[in-house]
Amino acid sequence: MSSQYSSPAFRSFIKTEGFIMKTFVPVEKPGPIFKWIFKSTILFFKLGLGGLMKDYFLLITTTGRKTGKVRQTPLEHRYDEANDRYLILSGWAGKTDWYRNVKANPDIHVQVGNRKFACRAEAASEADVVKVLEATARISPDMLKVWSRWAGEELDGSPESLQRAAKYCPSFWLKPQGA
Repeated sequence: MSSQYSSPAFRSFIKTEGFIMKTFVPVEKPGPIFKWIFKSTILFFKLGLGGLMKDYFLLITTTGRKTGKVRQTPLEHRYDEANDRYLILSGWAGKTDWYRNVKANPDIHVQVGNRKFACRAEAASEADVVKVLEATARISPDMLKVWSRWAGEELDGSPESLQRAAKYCPSFWLKPQGA
């Protein structure tokens, strides 16, 4: 998928994330504490420091499906260099506000580091999601425990179990318009 996976810093980030998600994050939905911690990274983007996190996070700006208000959400991403596009993955079987907002209105704005662009989010295939899950599980086996909680079954990392897990991780591709 990307040279992202070969970066030692990225690999450490994924391992740390796996431990935190497995240990502290609720099963049903992100929960207020995790949501607040994750949203706090918006400050980096507002201060012009988004470039420090471009290999890990991007910032999406969506329209609230119920309120119509502008919403900003930092998300972990995987970059597909060959096609100049970003994959964002929703946990909790898509029971996140940002996922529901993008699904309702896929025309969004994205910031990755200092790069900003408009795009139309397109649903990623389960096969694409499985590739990301496989690569992530190789780096951090703890993520199998997280996905097992969401899937309601023990996942062993086999292609078949990751295929089942992919159903609980609906995802979108974000490609800059005109790219």
